[in-house]
Amino acid sequence: MRRLLTWMMFGIIMMSTLTGCNTLTVVQKHAIENDRYVVRDSDSYRFTFRQSRRSPESCDLSFRLFYGVYTLYKLDIKDNEPVTIDFESIETSGQFKTVIVTPEKEILPLAEGNDKGKVSLDLPGGTYKIKIVGKDAQGSLAINLNY
Repeated sequence: MRRLLTWMMFGIIMMSTLTGCNTLTVVQKHAIENDRYVVRDSDSYRFTFRQSRRSPESCDLSFRLFYGVYTLYKLDIKDNEPVTIDFESIETSGQFKTVIVTPEKEILPLAEGNDKGKVSLDLPGGTYKIKIVGKDAQGSLAINLNY
């Protein structure tokens, strides 16, 4: 009997450990549909795979099964400082977008799904955040910044 209880406890602990790491939160599951989650100061995300190279001026990121909101950059902009963002977004499955969050908590779309382009902005002073948002997303993103 004691041996059976020991094995049952071991099994419960193992199942809790294995399933606890894979549980998605409400924020992660619904971030793509709810801007309220995107503008928050904190991130909530999960990748099953992520590989990235990042510097202050550029980012190359590839990922699988991405859920939630992840901040790539915080940009401290001086008044009317020009910012140029060159980007390429590739979505192979799920939903994926890249946005800029302003100091006033407004969202400026940068890229969604498969998208490529160059954006030049004259932004008022403040801290801006470049974030990615995904739901069951797989793909890659390349960004080059000049400011």
